[in-house]
Amino acid sequence: MVLNPFFKSFSVTRTSLCLTTLLVLSACTSTDQSKTANELTPPAVMAPLTATSDYYLEQATKTAGANSVNWQLLAARSFLAGGHTQQALAVLQQLEKLPLSPKQLAEKNLIQAQSFAGEGNLERALTQLKQVDTQYLDQSAWPSYLTLKGRAEQEQGQITAAMFSQMQLAEYLTDAEQIQANNDTIWQLMALHNQAQLRELSQQTVDSNILAWLELGLISKQYSIQPEVLKQQVAFWQSQFVAHPASLYLPTALLQDFNSPPLTTDNVAVFLPLTGKYEVQGQAIRDGMLKAYTDSNSISVVNFYDTNANDMTSLYQTALNQGSNFIVGPLLKSNVESLVKLNTELPMLALNRVEGIRQNNQQFFFSLSPEGEAEQTAQKMFDDGRTYPVVVASKGSFGSRMATAFSDKWQQLTGNTPEIHYFLNRNQLQKFVPSLMHGELSKGRSNRVKQQVSFNVKSNTRHRQDIDGFYVVAQPIELRMFKPFLDVTVDPRLPPIQIYSGARSHPENMNHSEKQDLTGVLYSDLPVILEPDNPVLTEAKMLWPNRGLDDLRFYAMGIDAWHLIPELAALRADPNYQVQGLSGALRLDGDAFIDNYLAWASYENGERILVSPVTITQDGNHYGTAKSVTEDSSANPLLDDESRISFDEEVLIEAPNTIDESVSADESNY
Repeated sequence: MVLNPFFKSFSVTRTSLCLTTLLVLSACTSTDQSKTANELTPPAVMAPLTATSDYYLEQATKTAGANSVNWQLLAARSFLAGGHTQQALAVLQQLEKLPLSPKQLAEKNLIQAQSFAGEGNLERALTQLKQVDTQYLDQSAWPSYLTLKGRAEQEQGQITAAMFSQMQLAEYLTDAEQIQANNDTIWQLMALHNQAQLRELSQQTVDSNILAWLELGLISKQYSIQPEVLKQQVAFWQSQFVAHPASLYLPTALLQDFNSPPLTTDNVAVFLPLTGKYEVQGQAIRDGMLKAYTDSNSISVVNFYDTNANDMTSLYQTALNQGSNFIVGPLLKSNVESLVKLNTELPMLALNRVEGIRQNNQQFFFSLSPEGEAEQTAQKMFDDGRTYPVVVASKGSFGSRMATAFSDKWQQLTGNTPEIHYFLNRNQLQKFVPSLMHGELSKGRSNRVKQQVSFNVKSNTRHRQDIDGFYVVAQPIELRMFKPFLDVTVDPRLPPIQIYSGARSHPENMNHSEKQDLTGVLYSDLPVILEPDNPVLTEAKMLWPNRGLDDLRFYAMGIDAWHLIPELAALRADPNYQVQGLSGALRLDGDAFIDNYLAWASYENGERILVSPVTITQDGNHYGTAKSVTEDSSANPLLDDESRISFDEEVLIEAPNTIDESVSADESNY
């Protein structure tokens, strides 16, 4: 397109002056000239441009009223097409002084938004787009409107809105290349949503075009690790939506998924810290996996790699060289992050959780994270009908992480932010609890009254009555101090306030008296720990009498990790599907994260009782029974068969009898 050089060098002010002069001269023409000008009807403002900006401005001088406005809008578009945003904005500025029809105002706002985008100010462009009354846009305007809207929304991080804009745009495109490019953009945006989010969006929309897109996205998410099933499901979808843009031009990434290798697990590489600082946890998980492997009569090859003995790049390459087709682990978060970035080929079940760096759709994450415990506590309190919970946590990084996780979940459930208080140490608790309950204010009022009268005054201290639940993140002795301090602070005529806590506040070695001190306190833990006389726990204690509950939790995690491998396809395909594990009911949250739903217990008369147990049996049998696994390879036939199980040299060592107290909550899972 050739533009008049006169406008190329003009400033905005001179452009505005020139335009004003031209329009004034137009108004002074004779009646005969006006009649001739009125016959010059402009094309649709948002139709494809066919002339230069000076031509459109010249036509504007020959016409009046609505036609003149439309010619000027076309001139602004032409300036914009040539990259002259300032001249385009100058033309639009002149139109501010004229009466515009609703349609012209909508088109002016759209062109103005495009001008802001041309200047690189997408935030301002998006704000301007909100001024566009879309009911007055004709068919030719919608592609421009939706293209800019989707681009600006994506730039501003509004991924869902951008996805919907691109889906709407698909209805207006006719060129095959444009349709394919737009479908690929939609698919990229949809990939940033998990199953739960897409399902929620599908329940909220009534647009049939968008619903079809969301259904296709859900099919892809559910069957991404079953390429043959995915092909069948997509073909059925196409038969239902024959004329849909995605049916005619399937997204490129979806077509690539058709050719993905199916999930196979006959050669499993397990990455664990088997020596060094975290060897106790790594060996407990390894022993759990061997237990499950033995009981399942698996014929898979399993190779264990010590993540403390070499870097992840070397270990990963070794696993590839040995024909591995599935990875379990690593355990430490830093190693998980490294391996996820390296691993573009193999499906994996990582034993820790990292966000936002998945390399392929066959990567899953299973962890027993402290934050998960806090989130489930928030869910439990919500399910119990609590409306005003208060978090009481020891001051420090761990207490802060737990309080934040609880708060985020509570806000998600209710839209409200819970009250959070931190205490420095156990010595502070005696004063901390009355202060928290505002009891000292009531006492102060009572004392002031007593000083002002000569007769005896009887009074009862009043406490806050808005709080209906506490989540206490503390050491065992701190929880045992908090509970009686709260009991004596609360008015005995009112119902007690329920206290919730986690497994760390309830060690295995508490005596009868200490349990009595915690009567009524609810706390969560793995079902295998809380279930009375659990056979897996009983056997593990016999095999490793010096292992504490922390180690046994990792042992249960290892058992569950092995049983999860063949269930991953089912978990992905059905959002309601769950695996009954030793660490809880296991269910896929989104596309990649496997959550374990904990059991709850309390104390009565110094004895622990289950409040809401989670069934941990499958097909009538507990996971892992009967057969023992020992460190002695001569007593374990599995260790003799090098074609099935192999270890790095560092693996075959004696497990220490003490728990590694230095395990960081940032690195370990539990």
